[in-house]
Amino acid sequence: MTTQAHDNSAPVQIGAVAAEVPLSNRQRTLNRFLRHRMAVFGSTILLCIVLFVTIGGVIYSERDANFNDVSRRLQPPSAEHPFGTDTIGRDILARTIYGGQISLLIGVTAVFMSITVGTTFGIVAGYYGGIIDALLMRFTEAMLSIPTLLLLLVMAKYFAGRIPTQELFGRTFSGSVIVIIGIIGLTSWMGLSRLIRANVLSLRESEFVTAARAIGASDFHIILRHVLPNTIAPVIVATTLGVAAAILSEAYISFLGLGVQPPTATWGNMLEGSRSHIDNAPWLWFFPGMLIVLTVMSINFVGDGVRDALDPRSRE
Repeated sequence: MTTQAHDNSAPVQIGAVAAEVPLSNRQRTLNRFLRHRMAVFGSTILLCIVLFVTIGGVIYSERDANFNDVSRRLQPPSAEHPFGTDTIGRDILARTIYGGQISLLIGVTAVFMSITVGTTFGIVAGYYGGIIDALLMRFTEAMLSIPTLLLLLVMAKYFAGRIPTQELFGRTFSGSVIVIIGIIGLTSWMGLSRLIRANVLSLRESEFVTAARAIGASDFHIILRHVLPNTIAPVIVATTLGVAAAILSEAYISFLGLGVQPPTATWGNMLEGSRSHIDNAPWLWFFPGMLIVLTVMSINFVGDGVRDALDPRSRE
């Protein structure tokens, strides 16, 4: 008699489940950023503001922003002038568009200058140490001891009117724009410099830097290929938050009458022109003020999201 063998093994599953592909660092960073609701909200608002000042520049010309007609002065918002008109009859909508371009330009350009100076000081001081570190950090601390707003006001007053009006890409820029960019850029790098120095002090003793020195790599090569990429996270965060601070700084000094001068419009000097009409013409300050608040708020939200996304201690 033949006994039939029974196969007690488990049935083979057809179509095995594919192994989960691990995410790259860039994908994990993006996922953390997208899960930060306020950062996504801030990015959306910031994108709308950028589109407002760029697409609006196609609809309105700079001549429209500077054209004045005293017969229509201080008109409230209407179909013809959605944001109303100012004290000499200029269209506020057109001026907020072109003023926003200058305010954002000042913020981005000044921060680029600040990031360049601060990163250079921080990396050189932290990497070389010794007398170089002592000199650079003492200079940084001396700059930190000077009240930034007071320095901005003094330098803006001193350099006001010394640089003539410039023509660039079909736009007319008051020479004060260059002065404000330079002043803000050269007075806002100190905190970033100290942060980067602290980071570089730990990086220069790491194994990959020691290995690079052992194979004969130059200091410039080590800084460029190993140190700088590993300090990029605080630089990115400082960049996003620094743009908001630069826009506010420009608004401060322009509101006090020492910032960007006519004919160039900025949100800050538009607020300065509304001081005498706060009660009887609120549209003069409401629209530029609202744009400053939305821009600074959205940039801060984005900066918070970038900081959390780049934090290596964050979890999926």
